[in-house]
Amino acid sequence: MSSFIDRAKNAYHRGDEVRGLTTLINGLKRTPESDEAVQLLLQWYGVDAPKPGLESDVIGAIRLQPDANDLMSVLVDNLRSGGHDEVAQALLDEGELRGLAYVPPEADALLEPEPPRLKAEDPEDTLDGLPLAGRLEKLVEESESGTPEPEPEPEPEPDPEPEPEPHAEEALEEPVEISAADEAQRVESAESEPQTKQRETRKQSDEVESKPPRHLAYALIAIAFVGLAAWGWTQAKYQSDLAALDSRLETMDPMNLDTVRSSLKAEAARWDDDPAFSERMRFLDALGTKEGWSNQPASTEWGTAANCIGFIRSQDAEKAIQSQTKVERLFPDSLASNWCAALVAEGRGRPKRAAEIWKSTVKERPAFVAGLLGAIRSGVRSADAETVSFAAEKLQKLDEDHPYLVATNVELGTTEPYFELGTPSEVELIPVVETEDAFLAATTYLIRAQALVKQHKWIDAKNEVETAVALDPMLAPGLLLVSVLRALNYEVDSLRKAAQLLAGLEGLNREFKADSRAIIGRAAAFAGRPDVAADLLGIAGKMGQGWLKQTFEGSKDNAITEGTVLNELGRVKEAIDTLSKYALRTQDDQVAYVAHLMALQNGWKLDVDLTLSTEAAEARKAAVAHFEGNHRLASEIGGKIPAESPYRAITMRFVVQSLLALRQVGEALSQIEARPVPLLDRIFLDGARVRAFARLRSGNEDYKQLFARMASVDPIGVNRTTDLAYAAFWQGDRRRTNELLDEAIARNEDHRKANWLKGVLLRSQGKFKQAAPYLAKSGRDMDSNPHVLFELGNVNFELKNYDEARKMYYRSLLRDRDDLASLYGLGRAYAQIGGSVAVRDLQRILDTYPATMEYAAHRAEVMKWLAVLSGVRNGNTEALQWLDKAEELVGKRADVLVERARHFESIDQPKEARRLFAAALQTNSTQPQAHLGLARTALKLGDKKIARDHLEKFLQFSFRGPDRDWAEEQLAKL
Repeated sequence: MSSFIDRAKNAYHRGDEVRGLTTLINGLKRTPESDEAVQLLLQWYGVDAPKPGLESDVIGAIRLQPDANDLMSVLVDNLRSGGHDEVAQALLDEGELRGLAYVPPEADALLEPEPPRLKAEDPEDTLDGLPLAGRLEKLVEESESGTPEPEPEPEPEPDPEPEPEPHAEEALEEPVEISAADEAQRVESAESEPQTKQRETRKQSDEVESKPPRHLAYALIAIAFVGLAAWGWTQAKYQSDLAALDSRLETMDPMNLDTVRSSLKAEAARWDDDPAFSERMRFLDALGTKEGWSNQPASTEWGTAANCIGFIRSQDAEKAIQSQTKVERLFPDSLASNWCAALVAEGRGRPKRAAEIWKSTVKERPAFVAGLLGAIRSGVRSADAETVSFAAEKLQKLDEDHPYLVATNVELGTTEPYFELGTPSEVELIPVVETEDAFLAATTYLIRAQALVKQHKWIDAKNEVETAVALDPMLAPGLLLVSVLRALNYEVDSLRKAAQLLAGLEGLNREFKADSRAIIGRAAAFAGRPDVAADLLGIAGKMGQGWLKQTFEGSKDNAITEGTVLNELGRVKEAIDTLSKYALRTQDDQVAYVAHLMALQNGWKLDVDLTLSTEAAEARKAAVAHFEGNHRLASEIGGKIPAESPYRAITMRFVVQSLLALRQVGEALSQIEARPVPLLDRIFLDGARVRAFARLRSGNEDYKQLFARMASVDPIGVNRTTDLAYAAFWQGDRRRTNELLDEAIARNEDHRKANWLKGVLLRSQGKFKQAAPYLAKSGRDMDSNPHVLFELGNVNFELKNYDEARKMYYRSLLRDRDDLASLYGLGRAYAQIGGSVAVRDLQRILDTYPATMEYAAHRAEVMKWLAVLSGVRNGNTEALQWLDKAEELVGKRADVLVERARHFESIDQPKEARRLFAAALQTNSTQPQAHLGLARTALKLGDKKIARDHLEKFLQFSFRGPDRDWAEEQLAKL
């Protein structure tokens, strides 16, 4: 039994009659010689379960049969006798449209099969669209024009005895009389089966009165046999060509469509007038169309599907869907119908549905190349690695070098490079593919973008992925990556558009969709637009249609994202509640840490006890130290957090801010740039980066561009607003600082960093009373906390409030006399103030330190500043005694060597000065004044290359001020 008959029976007997019929019909078209299939069709469609809408398919199958007219007539009669007149009439109409003639039943006699006609009774009589009468007439003419045959010998009279019933192939013998007994037997046999179930073709029933001459009968028999042979050869050729065309359609590669079409056109030319061929060729034309398409008459599934494909290719969505509905209704489960349905699903952003259709079709037709390519497209678009693997494995067996196999290199996961740590690596870029296939080209650009992200080449990666999503706007991995890279570039409006396109794709891989929710929401929040993130996530309250509002249980990244967005919006209580509930339910340590962090940031206490692991507890200690103003401890603890730790990025932000407070700006910036971080964390750390740039590289174009991009995002989140306020403050823009701080505090009045800077700003302007409540809310005790006093000293010093700075440093030193940083700050402040009072105060401070090893460094620090105040930088040789004493206590310390070098520089001994500056750098390579001194001496000695190198180093580690302005000017000249 044929396999299609088995499948048809299985479907039919389990109650799926339509599927059973369509499977049977499609199989019969491919194998018209199957008598069992014909009998099943007569029984199922004509008697048991006639189904409207299958008329075209049924006619398409029976018209391939030699007795097509009679088969159609039997079906029509059976349908009528069963009360299915409408189906019968539809079948009759379809048959007449396609050249079949209805043979009415004879009620008075059961006739024998009629011999093949030598000439059609109707000039329009055709066999499968080809004029039969004309062919047979030509055969007769050829026979008559040849050498005349000798007249046959007279034959004896036929035996008068009744002969047995002739076989079909003997029906060409001259008529004989039928005995009454035989006739009665045949009538009785016929009555045992309903006449309408199976009717044979008619035969002339009247008795022939006179017999034709013998030689004429033989001639007619010979001609008839020649006609039958010619017809049989034509029919076999027709079926062979049709089967070959169907095989080529099934196995063709759509990427070679033009080649396939040109080769098939020649093969199908002999059947141009036949719909079975012409409509298949029209289907190929539709696959390649790029312009408008109009409905064309169709009688086969391929013609109907051609209209559907044509509308898809010309992007007429409404007509494409209408045509797809029609072809699916009329020709369900056919190859053309599945092809059309899958492409419509792709075009409508339903990759999962498309993948289901492609895969089910491929399972029945393993060599269906277009289906394999479609499955790969759908799998990549929906981030479904299983579908991609399924199709790629089968495609590789057919063509191991097929271009579509490159799609297997697309990273369909969402962990790297969004959440996990990645070190820059040289990943080889695949070449751009020159192809008209938009998906293949888009895939190539996406793979290149993902490789460039691994190399931390963000701008190049963004350019590549932008091209990818422009070529294929339904590429889910591309839409996700472009969203994050747009966030990195602070293009929040275009980020929203990419996210909405991603949201419109139905049937995305569930894990991919969950991760996308966290990634896009956090990227938008880090970029300063938590309102956009809340909109997309469906957590804004008013936005009920958020595309990712559903909760994915067990996803800590989603919980952290939701808490982050709420916190940036100033909805701190909701943020902490969200995180606390999740942490209590799942015992997730990372979520608990973020909840602790938000509480610290806003001066809150958690209502629940969220325990932390040792690693998380250490990270929290760094945060506590930072918020309390103990920046040395914060940077010390935070610097020990392993690079691969999930707490590294958040802790690094506190480390950078603490180093900035300690005026270790070069180290702060190197912490950001030197340590690789995931892409999302890079956006998160932009706030710390812009603060460091503002302190260190005031004239740097990178800073200006970064600040401009960040400031262009409005409205912005609380932390991002505060970051920009700090940058504006250190750039000296007091008006902008005030505006940004007011915005941040309006959203979250408890934000400790915003309140701290607001208080500092007011205090630096002498508005001590107005500053007090803000400083109180910052959580820092100015009366007893030496770290807070030291930080205020630094702020006032950089604002050139030197006397106020001196007071803060001195108060800090009184509370912690071991603090070398406060002693250093006090010396700097006195050096700016100058005078005998400064020398007197420093000598008193020196006397307070015991002459023990414990305080050797402290005494050396005071001695160094006494040397400066005594004029060592101005060539006073007597001041060198203080430096000599300092070196006796601490040896060749870098800062002491710098002061000695500056002395020799001032008395015009550049070579000795250069030697001492170089010695200082051997002790501490980041000493900015040593680099500046070497640059100055190199310029004096004419060595421009050394001067340039050390000017660049100085600018890397220095604050803004007169020295920096001079260095930038000299570097520009070089």
